[in-house]
Amino acid sequence: MEIMHAKYIIEHTNLRVTCVVLNSQCVKIFNTCCNRVWLCPDEHGFVKYLPKVG
Repeated sequence: MEIMHAKYIIEHTNLRVTCVVLNSQCVKIFNTCCNRVWLCPDEHGFVKYLPKVG
């Protein structure tokens, strides 16, 4: 799924969640938060990994 479309769907499905789109060099982030989703794009602008809250 295209990254901005995924951001839109996630934020409109759960209004308490904020999506953060990372740059193309995604790294493991240990800063967890129950109302934030990290989105990692691939080189074509699609979601690279299944997003999880935290």
